[in-house]
Amino acid sequence: MKKAIISSAIICSILLVGCSNNDVLESELEAALSQETISSELQNELIASITEETELDSESLAIIIDGGVDEYTVSVGFPNDADSDGEMIQKLVEEVIQDLSETEAATEDKIVMKIKVEQY
Repeated sequence: MKKAIISSAIICSILLVGCSNNDVLESELEAALSQETISSELQNELIASITEETELDSESLAIIIDGGVDEYTVSVGFPNDADSDGEMIQKLVEEVIQDLSETEAATEDKIVMKIKVEQY
């Protein structure tokens, strides 16, 4: 599992840097999430939600979660030949973050979550 995450991170970082001519959809929202939730649950919830709502499988998704104390960036890459559109995936990412934020009772501090979605 760790190898798959590292491989996904490398692939996604290469693709999201600009090797593609596709537009990157970006958005930003505030959420009340602990660092523990971000590191342990967010990626799994994103994969589950995106694969459930689209025809994409987990192997075709590249997800990177990066950041620090009060700001994180969630980058999601998916194949060019996919029937899903970036706006749909962007909405799914926002919904997952909001759902986790609503269930997070221990954290009142808001952090900024930047979302980037791109086809590769």
